[in-house]
Amino acid sequence: MKAKTRLAEKGDTFRKLPEAYLLLGLFLLALFLRLIYLGEIRDSPFFENLILDPLAYDTRAQQISSGDWVGSKIFYQSPLYPYFLAIIYWVFGHNLSIVRVIQFIIGSLNCILIYLIGKKAFSSRVGLLAALMAAFYKVFIFYEGEINKTFLSVFLIDLTLLTLIVAKERSLSRLWLLAGILFGLTILVRGNYLLILPFILLWIIIVSGEGLKKQAIRYSLYLLLGVATVIFPVTLRNYLVGKDFVLTTSQGGQNFFVGNNPFNLTGGYMSPDLGRGSPEFEEEDFRRKAEEIVGRKLKPSEVSNFWFSQALKFIRSQPGAYLSLLGRKFRLFWNKVEIPDNQDIRFFARFSLLLRAPLLIFGIIAPLGLLGIGLGLRRKGAVLLLNLFTLAYCGSVVSFFIFSRYRLPVISPLLIFAAYAILWWIEKLKQRQFQPLLLSLLPLSALALFVNMNLRSSESPILNYSLFHNNLGSVYFREAEYEKAAEQFKKVIEIMENYDLTYNHSDQPWKKQGRDAEAVKAFQKDLRLDPAGTDEGMKWLHASAYIELGLLSELQVDYPQAILHYQKAIALSPENFVVHYNLGIIYRKLKEMDQAITEFKKAVRLNPDFVPAYINLARSYHDQGNNHQAILMYQKVLEIEPNNPFAKNELATLLSE
Repeated sequence: MKAKTRLAEKGDTFRKLPEAYLLLGLFLLALFLRLIYLGEIRDSPFFENLILDPLAYDTRAQQISSGDWVGSKIFYQSPLYPYFLAIIYWVFGHNLSIVRVIQFIIGSLNCILIYLIGKKAFSSRVGLLAALMAAFYKVFIFYEGEINKTFLSVFLIDLTLLTLIVAKERSLSRLWLLAGILFGLTILVRGNYLLILPFILLWIIIVSGEGLKKQAIRYSLYLLLGVATVIFPVTLRNYLVGKDFVLTTSQGGQNFFVGNNPFNLTGGYMSPDLGRGSPEFEEEDFRRKAEEIVGRKLKPSEVSNFWFSQALKFIRSQPGAYLSLLGRKFRLFWNKVEIPDNQDIRFFARFSLLLRAPLLIFGIIAPLGLLGIGLGLRRKGAVLLLNLFTLAYCGSVVSFFIFSRYRLPVISPLLIFAAYAILWWIEKLKQRQFQPLLLSLLPLSALALFVNMNLRSSESPILNYSLFHNNLGSVYFREAEYEKAAEQFKKVIEIMENYDLTYNHSDQPWKKQGRDAEAVKAFQKDLRLDPAGTDEGMKWLHASAYIELGLLSELQVDYPQAILHYQKAIALSPENFVVHYNLGIIYRKLKEMDQAITEFKKAVRLNPDFVPAYINLARSYHDQGNNHQAILMYQKVLEIEPNNPFAKNELATLLSE
């Protein structure tokens, strides 16, 4: 509509206000709140010191902006966000403040999209209230300030939904094509959106009506053409650089296994004990483990397929445990708790008064939104699209595992439905229709209890506290503030040891009654597993703190203390080849070559492609005077890395002796 379009509803407070001014006011309000938040978090140690996924995105973006636009291997993570960052870096330089300002601008524009979607689905009043709630929605603000792709997936899917609604209204083929292009871009931010495509096609068929099948087919083809226009270049690029057919990314199977394996009893992210347990090594560790089991080299697509098959084996062999896990994930998706990934919003609140303020949260929005879905269930058109999207997106996340940032895209529809429910109440009150109001309180109360119940598996407060201290310790370590780093890692160990004590005595009420056997039996029945294998993620976190303390002791040349820390890490995570390698390095420094060789051998047994361990094995053998074994180790290095300059030079020297 033109700028002079006015809100049409009778009695609307803003009916005399031009829509363009209203939208500008919404945008400025949302941006004002976000800029306040930006000023608050500038002193956070995580503002410039990125960790985990943000660090990976930032590193790849800097490579792209420096000229490496194509890359050299198949995409493992969704590719669009690093390119988004790279364009900003190319224009403005590497400036994380500018990145966050741009993300906040896009997040503020998303409030406008929510207004427009709400207006077309229900009314301008619904759209306005939903947009206002979006401006004050705490979790939107938090993730828009993160160097992470979450905000972009929300903006692109909302833009796609709006374009689909307009395309249906105007029946223009080019709008269906544009919707497909936008949806293709959304898929390049989060791959699980592919699972939503059939539901969009179903919506096109339903809203087209029985007599317009040819029209529905034509619109669907334009939509699919738009998606293919975006996805095909990525697939082609993957094949050209990796000689493997990968549609977008090669991590689908790995993610599916993480969310559907015998050790995942929470529904959240439970990292399998494959080695280093860190996102920067995730791709290599999954590949290494798959190749170890299969017994041959695997392409990226084959690695993904392998982990898909492993997850399906679990589902087929333990259907009861799988259905129980699926139920947990569904409850987690709709629970009030914001399950953290790279950062925890609750801990980040220590840097921000705005995050500590009583802004809107999921525990308020979700019950209202679900009630609004029920109240508007008979509506078609745009409302049906929002319903199908909410259902499909929930299913796409529950199929894998739950993080707070993964469920964020359903917030926009929920805000619209929540606004509809609130205005429905207001209308009923004005009309003095108290019976439907009272009847609506019954489902609302049930939904509020369901969303806000305390779930032991979802909250995992001790794990979250540990993760925060571990991340903060890593930041201090990188900044060479070793005392502060050690303090944080010691907190991790203290918390985890207290947790272990609690966990190991979780059946204490049974023990008080003298029924130890019943306690074990009931506990195992509840978990469907041996309890000893249920806390792999926590073991890794505990071991990680000891590894970091070992590195700190090594920097301080306190080798006995470093050995002690590494041995404790190995006790918690014996399959972590990096710890064995680190321990081997300490023994080399102490001239204890036999023990060094033993640890390096353990490292290469756990990871046969770990070049640094082979090099140090060769050097240790050489120090012992065993040149024959040293030569074999350097030759092994050159099998893995034919152009390794150090191995070439050392091998040539040994052969010439």
